[in-house]
Amino acid sequence: MTTALYADAELLTVGLLAAHFPSARVTTETPNDLASILPVIWVKRSGGLLSLGLDTAQMDIDCFAADELTVNAFAMQVATVMQRAAGYMALAASISAVTVRDLSWRPYIDTNVRSFGMTCDITIHNHQ
Repeated sequence: MTTALYADAELLTVGLLAAHFPSARVTTETPNDLASILPVIWVKRSGGLLSLGLDTAQMDIDCFAADELTVNAFAMQVATVMQRAAGYMALAASISAVTVRDLSWRPYIDTNVRSFGMTCDITIHNHQ
């Protein structure tokens, strides 16, 4: 029996964003000490569709910073990187297309932290 292997869309996105934002913590888990390690980019897969060799991953990407102006500018930079991600290769896969949508403020329980996020549809071509 043949098993299809797919690159982890979260790890692929984390790698891309970590390369572009070395001063930010890019993670798939919300850190307990979030307010003390800003800026943070939180990446989480929220859905998508697998087909032969392609993964169309729906990803939620939340950006965290201490104030509204900072987080707004930071999130716009992240959105720009995502919009230009086609061609990025890692983990035996390449990103072939990205659509950024639902760019908006996100509520967060800690009033000392501001969050602005987006949902991205990322088409990943697996080379395995």
